[in-house]
Amino acid sequence: MIVVEKYLGVTNGHEHTIPRAIEALAPDSNRLYVTGLDYEHGSLSGISVKAVLSTRRDHKKRPQWSAQHDTQELKELIVECAGKQPPSVLIPTAHVHDVRICIALLDELPDGVVFYLRFLTEHHIQGLEESEYKRLRTAIADKQVVLVTETSYLADHLLSCYDMPSEDCLLLPVTLLRATHADNGLGSDKGTARPLRVGYLGGPRKEKGGDLIPDIIRQLRVKCARDAPGLSVEFVMQKPKTRKRLRSLRYQFALCCGARFGFWTKGFSVRFLPADLDSQAFQRVLESVDVLLLPYNDQAYRNRGSGIIIDGVMAHKPLVHTAGMKMSDLLDHGNAVPSAQSAVSYADKVVNVLINLNNYDAPTRKAADALQVHIRRSAEFLKSI
Repeated sequence: MIVVEKYLGVTNGHEHTIPRAIEALAPDSNRLYVTGLDYEHGSLSGISVKAVLSTRRDHKKRPQWSAQHDTQELKELIVECAGKQPPSVLIPTAHVHDVRICIALLDELPDGVVFYLRFLTEHHIQGLEESEYKRLRTAIADKQVVLVTETSYLADHLLSCYDMPSEDCLLLPVTLLRATHADNGLGSDKGTARPLRVGYLGGPRKEKGGDLIPDIIRQLRVKCARDAPGLSVEFVMQKPKTRKRLRSLRYQFALCCGARFGFWTKGFSVRFLPADLDSQAFQRVLESVDVLLLPYNDQAYRNRGSGIIIDGVMAHKPLVHTAGMKMSDLLDHGNAVPSAQSAVSYADKVVNVLINLNNYDAPTRKAADALQVHIRRSAEFLKSI
């Protein structure tokens, strides 16, 4: 199998975690990963990687050249690998760019080559010409292309809006948790003398409710002072990732103002983590928090999944999330609390979870068991292609 993941050299996002997840679920020494030229060789030890594709910068600055370059490079690799038998080509994070490359290659490759395109959000398939949608439908009918999703909601959307059947069978954990908990660098584990931690992880982007975070912090502080004065709480989040340093400083200043506005609570603090965390550092942070906050935009996440949900469920963490988010099969076990999209509501739900934290032990285990069903399905799918 050839796995095409262009952005293995980019730490901001989930793409760089995909090879480890695939190899953990379905080990295969013959699997080849193809990525962009900016990949740092050796960063995925023990995994075969070829860095020949265009970079994210190329795609933005020179989209036509990028498409032509990637089409030619991928064609040469597939033809080379097809000497023994036609390979399967899996694109775990497919976008319009990848669909166009796939369409361009369909008539130029040996018989038997099948493309598996995994879409994570409906936006990743928008923007094609009608002739391209028609060609893609034909390729799906001819079994040259198989569409894959991680949620049934997105699969239903692709069928109803684009008349394209897909399989909701590939869910890849962003962080593969170890059986033992290492020192997370943030303090001791739950049950010892340390603050209870609220984690807002993944970076404060707009679709993830980043604009609400200063107000949520302010309301958390008020709620703690008023309803739980003995509660010691630490809000843990990654710094915003932006090239504009002034914008980043303004955002952090707003966060600090939120943490200090209103009631003064001795036991409330905010801790900023680096914007870029490697997989191991992210895992340590995830293990250290007591509740995960997901104030995501419900429209942005109406059909898509979330890596933070997957990792949080796997790590047995209770979650406070925006009502209407999908992946209900992982959120309906009593392990997650839906909230209205307001700072007051999020703060109220988070503090209530922290006060009653022990009540979430059994529900989070139940949710983790449900997740394992999806993980096994994903492993079986990877082994079958």
